[in-house]
Amino acid sequence: MKLTNQRVLITGAAGFVGANLLHTLINKYHQAKPYLILRHTTNTWRIKNLLKKVKVINCDLSDAGTLKKELKKIKPDIIWHLAAYGAYSRDADLTKAVQTNIVGLTNLLTALEGIDYQLLVNTGSSSEYGYKSKPMKETDLLEPNSFYSATKSSATLIASTYGKLNHKPIVTLRLFSVYGPYEEPGRLIPTVCLRALSNQQIDVVPGKPTRDFVYI
Repeated sequence: MKLTNQRVLITGAAGFVGANLLHTLINKYHQAKPYLILRHTTNTWRIKNLLKKVKVINCDLSDAGTLKKELKKIKPDIIWHLAAYGAYSRDADLTKAVQTNIVGLTNLLTALEGIDYQLLVNTGSSSEYGYKSKPMKETDLLEPNSFYSATKSSATLIASTYGKLNHKPIVTLRLFSVYGPYEEPGRLIPTVCLRALSNQQIDVVPGKPTRDFVYI
């Protein structure tokens, strides 16, 4: 898809995956027009040097009225929905998970009504599948085992159903253990790399957990 003069809206651009997407967009697709939806309290350390090159809309996805008003002005062509809550075990608040992952997506979809966008990419998670004894397939039963995975599963189904009923170009990508630049230093891959470089012991958990690590 060509991005010349395309208005590209990104939610969650200050997160790990969102920041990598924005850096790629700015560095490789110079004629695209990026717009970011960010809360006032967002920590923008990953994208701080790019903020002068994009249009920032200070808005919370839970604010349906402001969101709808702002998107009517922008009329985005492509939307990347990356905003999420609960991907880390420390973030286990059910209310926040529902508000961000379900209500936030719902508000985004309804705010886009009347706008003839070309594509909306919703980001899901491998966590939606729950624990499996073999590699996952898209047709596998969703068996979420956390508030994060349950709300992300709900968001995937809402996005898919909304797209079918309203004939909208909506797809969901389920990400599997993504790693790479701008990842938080406490995550596995950065921890292993930093300890190896400093000749420190690398601690691992017992048992045989399996992960499908995918470079960003």
